[in-house]
Parts: sequence; C-alpha cells; structure tokens
Amino acid sequence: MPADETEDTQVAAFAALTAELAGQRFTATSDGGHVRAEVDGTGVLLRITVAEGALRGAHPERVGPDTVAAIAAARAAATAAAEPRVAEVFA
Repeated sequence: MPADETEDTQVAAFAALTAELAGQRFTATSDGGHVRAEVDGTGVLLRITVAEGALRGAHPERVGPDTVAAIAAARAAATAAAEPRVAEVFA
C-alpha cells in the first residue's frame, strides 16, 4: 500500500478511535475520599465532585491537592486504557 494511503487509513482509524474514546468515562477518587474526578477516554475533564463538608472540615487546604490527584488518577486510567488501542492504529 502506498504511504499516502497508509497515512489516510491511519488518520481515519485514529479519528474513529478518538470518537469512541470520547464516549468512555473514567473516574478516580482522592486518597482522602473527598474529591472525585471524571474524565472521558481522551482525558477531557468532565466533572469534579467535592464531598459535602470537605471545605468546612479540619483540613480544607487538602481539597486543592486532592483535586489535582483525583484528576491525575482519572486521566492515568484513561491513558492506560487508550494506549494499546492507539498503538494498534499506528502499528
């Protein structure tokens, strides 16, 4: 197959995969359990949920780092699921 046809095939396959991944959901909760993040399969942040009372608790300063950790964990799960699929497209 000529190189330009291979590239066109890969571009189309990657576009289809991206659309499929956008429909998937991955969530993670911070270690303290106060923050939950949801991303789609491409890593786009969809929702952050902060537990009721987390900002009024003994350590409200933990909400920021917990938020970052929850988002990072959700994105890591999405990446782990997507990587083998992306590798197949470009193999």
